[in-house]
Amino acid sequence: EKIEDDPNALICVLVDEVESLAAMRAKGGGESGTEPSDAIRAVNSLLTSIDRLKKYRNVIVLTTTNITQSVDSAFVDRADIKQYIGLPTVRARYEILRSCVDELIRVGIVTAKGSDKGDEEEEGKDSTEDNNEEEGKDSTEDNNEEESADHDTSGNGAAKQSNKVRKSVLPSYRQLTSATSTALSFMEEGSILLECAKNAEGMSGRCLRRLPFQSHALFIQSNEPASLREFVDALLDGIEHEQEATRTLNESI
Repeated sequence: EKIEDDPNALICVLVDEVESLAAMRAKGGGESGTEPSDAIRAVNSLLTSIDRLKKYRNVIVLTTTNITQSVDSAFVDRADIKQYIGLPTVRARYEILRSCVDELIRVGIVTAKGSDKGDEEEEGKDSTEDNNEEEGKDSTEDNNEEESADHDTSGNGAAKQSNKVRKSVLPSYRQLTSATSTALSFMEEGSILLECAKNAEGMSGRCLRRLPFQSHALFIQSNEPASLREFVDALLDGIEHEQEATRTLNESI
């Protein structure tokens, strides 16, 4: 018995870089009158297999490609939904870079001394209140209150301690572009990071996530933790370096 025969099972088949299996056959050997190549046979077999799956209502085939013009037209015609996903917007690029900076801070490669004092005071207040409550109630009530507090803080039942790890020292894109958020810590570094995001026009998410580590290696070159300001300046240089290298490569083709 095949798994697709089970009506209670939802099957999702993901084919990444589908152009390697469904290359346009017009460019193959069949065009010149010779015997079909192995690539053309593979496309024919793929199309036949997809047609056989039509009778199964519980099977979804998902495919991705970065080279849409290279995908066989017969394969494209079989797709019920064709969704184009473009490159990251300025806001998405900023948040990607911000998450990378947060990770570098977490592991100690970048230091962010003097983070938001308001957050520290709030955490201290929470800790004091927790201690007072523990002193005045029995162990059963303590456990219930801790579970409730954890749920209220994270929304997912996570502990308060893990919430501190997830907090970013840099302002979010919304905070950075809001006129009412000028009092937040590291606004200047956030503004430089936003400039980095704007200069990274045309870069993919994969490239954006590589750039912070590459920029540190190229422009800081130190085993000591870099300050946040020093790092975002290096990231700005790293993006300019990457854009220049891409332009040079395109001009040489």
